[in-house]
Amino acid sequence: GCDPLMVQRIPVCSRRSFTRWRQAPSATPHEDRRERTRIIDLAPGQFAVVHGIISRAWSGFGGGGRRFSVEVTDESGALGCSFFRVNVGFANRTWTPGSRVVLAGQVSEYRGRPQMAHPTVDVLAADSDAGDPDAALRPLYPEVEGVGDRVLRRLIGVALDRHGDSLPDA
Repeated sequence: GCDPLMVQRIPVCSRRSFTRWRQAPSATPHEDRRERTRIIDLAPGQFAVVHGIISRAWSGFGGGGRRFSVEVTDESGALGCSFFRVNVGFANRTWTPGSRVVLAGQVSEYRGRPQMAHPTVDVLAADSDAGDPDAALRPLYPEVEGVGDRVLRRLIGVALDRHGDSLPDA
């Protein structure tokens, strides 16, 4: 089960208020992932969303510990992504060459090439043209210590699925 203290910290909302948020997201802090950027058009310092294919994946040491790296390509170029202190077993199983992915993160430059350190990675199903439509606009929740953004979104989704119809309107 879930830690009761953690569950108490999860924001409560109803399906109707969530629908209103999706229609007018500017009222809630959010991350907009609707705009895609080609790799050739990336600029250091910008937040960008890139769709591509993992062309290479490898692990090694760097940044004071284990590092996992992937190279993602689109029709315009290649982007390096580095993950420091990552669960390498998870990364090896999940981020494999040939996988179609959506990356979101801050762009930097490393050795003259565009790079993202610790981007959010969504692996697309083989038969999918886009990602999860609800992932295009992501609400930004206050941090809950020990609970990552992806886990928190999943917990909120489960809570809404189970109890959303019984919640009062906000």
